[in-house]
Amino acid sequence: MCAKVTQARGKPETFYVVTHDDAFMLAPITPRGALNVPMKGKVFDYLLSHQQKVFTGIQGAALCNGAGYKPGMAAVDEFAIVNPCPGAQQPEPAAQH
Repeated sequence: MCAKVTQARGKPETFYVVTHDDAFMLAPITPRGALNVPMKGKVFDYLLSHQQKVFTGIQGAALCNGAGYKPGMAAVDEFAIVNPCPGAQQPEPAAQH
């Protein structure tokens, strides 16, 4: 298991935990819907308590420009999270149309 964050453990953002077969986007929230940064830190520390690798920034992500874009939608960059864990086999990239 390893993890992927955009900025850092203590930043108000979701994070991803990746196992051999699955990926989970985690976003602990407060009863009012705000990101619960203290709880995020506790969950992060618990799940990664065995010094697993944590990837930040663009590490462990693939930029997919235009994937899923339809006319009339906002033009934004999409990132696909790939399994960044050491030793993980990566699937072949999907064909772009």
